[in-house]
Amino acid sequence: MDEPTKKMRLTTGQKIKVLSERNGLKAYEVANAAFTSPQNFNRKIKNKTLTEYELEKIAEAFNCEVDIVFTDKSTKEFI
Repeated sequence: MDEPTKKMRLTTGQKIKVLSERNGLKAYEVANAAFTSPQNFNRKIKNKTLTEYELEKIAEAFNCEVDIVFTDKSTKEFI
């Protein structure tokens, strides 16, 4: 990935904020969707430690899907 493309990508926390604003959800409502307290949720966002399960629950609150895909560059296999 070239440098300009890297700079334009949003962090997971930024994406959650955009979706919260679009859906009119408060931070505590998103935290509740992830089955965690607002304080713990904010810490997880800051430390980038949300689990895949939590991301799936947050996505459900936004009526979205989350896809986490690793692709082997040599075989193009999805893992």
